[in-house]
Amino acid sequence: MASSDFGPLADPMEEALAFARAGDFVSAFSIWEPLAYAGVSRAQSNLGICFEQGLGVREDRELAFKWIGLAAANGDPVGERNYATLHLQAHSRDVDTAAYYYRRAAGRGDVRAQDQLSSILVDGLVAPTHASEAFEWASKAASQASLAAMTRLGLIYHEAKGVERDPATSVHWWQRAARLGDSEAQAMLGAALSLGSGVLRDDIQALAWLLLAKAGGSGLADRYMVPVAKRMSESDVQEAERRSKTLAPGTRQ
Repeated sequence: MASSDFGPLADPMEEALAFARAGDFVSAFSIWEPLAYAGVSRAQSNLGICFEQGLGVREDRELAFKWIGLAAANGDPVGERNYATLHLQAHSRDVDTAAYYYRRAAGRGDVRAQDQLSSILVDGLVAPTHASEAFEWASKAASQASLAAMTRLGLIYHEAKGVERDPATSVHWWQRAARLGDSEAQAMLGAALSLGSGVLRDDIQALAWLLLAKAGGSGLADRYMVPVAKRMSESDVQEAERRSKTLAPGTRQ
């Protein structure tokens, strides 16, 4: 095994990961490839991702499916999740197969699979859709600090999907994700504050969160930001702008 700038590492998978994190996918690929042929499932999954995204090698969807499929067949949860995503994003979209592999990975504790599974279930992409299952997986992912899952739990309570409608609990989850930096949660929290849904109406704080959400790339923020700003005084708008600059992950505002 070639030496690396990261020093001698006992585990070649760790050495490959160090190369990948540094953006050197050619070196990472050169380590993963023999391991993948030797049957190391995580290396197979990583090799497939390289082919899928053209990282250190030419892009090849057929080889991506081959290697990630082998990892999934070997029971690697990351491989199962990646295989599910390939089917979800394929030209001939296969949601049922995606759901099958997401469920396998989610059952092994893969938080991203739990989050993605809850997403396609909430969106009704799987037939039959069981709303309680979407709630179950979103809850498990949120318990592992998935911000997207926290935001989705807020939506599940807001839209009563598998649970009783509870605006206050929606706000609870949006606050948690918003304070940790999720722009969609920030937008939903701002909307709730502007409407007084599950929380006392507070236009200044609503606009502050909406401004932060927009700065973070949320497409939802504008829908509520314009009407709430129109009913505010100039000084209140300025105060909201000031607050938006102080809101950051970990804030208790």
